[in-house]
Amino acid sequence: MMFFSIQRGDRGQTVSDIQKALNETRNANLVEDGIYGANTDKAVRKVADEIHATTCSAGPGVFRAIGIEQVAIADISDHQFEVDFRKLRSSGVQGVILKASEGFDWQTRKIERFAQAKDAGLLVGAYHFGRPDLHDEDPDGPKRERENYEDVLDRSGVEIDFLSIYDFEKGNKEKDEFSVWYCQEWNPCIIYTAKWAIDSLAGKERDGLVKNGEKLWIADYVRTSGKRQPTDKISPWGSWQLWQHTNRHETDAVLDRAGRPARIDMNWTHRGRLSSLLRKEVREC
Repeated sequence: MMFFSIQRGDRGQTVSDIQKALNETRNANLVEDGIYGANTDKAVRKVADEIHATTCSAGPGVFRAIGIEQVAIADISDHQFEVDFRKLRSSGVQGVILKASEGFDWQTRKIERFAQAKDAGLLVGAYHFGRPDLHDEDPDGPKRERENYEDVLDRSGVEIDFLSIYDFEKGNKEKDEFSVWYCQEWNPCIIYTAKWAIDSLAGKERDGLVKNGEKLWIADYVRTSGKRQPTDKISPWGSWQLWQHTNRHETDAVLDRAGRPARIDMNWTHRGRLSSLLRKEVREC
């Protein structure tokens, strides 16, 4: 699914968003605790009845009714064989984040996709996959990786809409402090990572991730309950700005080598958080 529903028993940041919106638009008098309990369920059901929704959970119709616009953003790398960005846009996707670079010298072989996505009317972003694990505490490593990323953006000929993005997954787990230092020295504005990666770091090093005010793009779609739901707060961040809620969104706008609809990563935010992910000149347009 491009969008998702939140239901009784779920908890986390999006539940808090729903509770706040219900208080503001329906005077629901809910405690904004991020727990989807009986009172929140009752308030959501009331809105669902009001709009004649087919489900009583907090789905896309309820989100719209209480003023939370769901914004879908796809992320795509070279292994997605063929992409029709206009079809992706017409399906409801508003932005796309493309893998630009990795390590010192890997660069996308499909650089034309930046212009194609821009021409399709999508917000365009680019991410770099960091490789501190390969460079054995090379003090110039972050600078060289950043230069690799910037070279791709220059060659693309496109004004990127999103702030710079660093994919923080790889690192020497016996040298957490170095891995975090490497990430910081690369100097991202947005850090993509998952709870397992953050939790693997020692507290002191982990807390250093946000000292420069980086925004969090969190991957969290494997739940023991089998339900998709945004995670609770991820320390040391107080909140996330972008949530990768599935890696199995199937669309005929993206095809595999056999010409079949492919599965891609899909991300969610809503309008208030989207602006914090965009470059200043884009926000002011």
